[in-house]
Amino acid sequence: MKKHFFLKNTFRMLKDDEILIMLLLGPLLMAIVLKYGSLLLAKWLLSDYGFDLSLYYVYIDGFIFLMGGMIYGMLIAFLVIDELDEGIIHYYKITPLGGKGYLRARFLLPLLFLILLFIIITLLFTLHQYNILQVLIM
Repeated sequence: MKKHFFLKNTFRMLKDDEILIMLLLGPLLMAIVLKYGSLLLAKWLLSDYGFDLSLYYVYIDGFIFLMGGMIYGMLIAFLVIDELDEGIIHYYKITPLGGKGYLRARFLLPLLFLILLFIIITLLFTLHQYNILQVLIM
């Protein structure tokens, strides 16, 4: 019961802020654009200039993973700053969830969502084939 309030508040904050919604969708949108844009660019570079972009697909995928992690780090920071500005963060310390429970939930929930998102991106939108262990390490 106590953790449901925290999740409800998190989803309320996400729903009310369009920037946070875009941050949630950012890594997925970026993966889609980079995959199909890179494929079109690779075809054009190979036909017109003889340059094989496929040798650099691993780096393009790495950029997607790196930026995805950074975007979710910003999302967590914005949520914590927003709660700090509203004064809500001080109330979490005295709730049954507690300060440590708040921090655990605030950082682990987006991390689990990010891992799930990376698995989806890896299965659908990467240019190179990876095994599941490589995805979890990234």
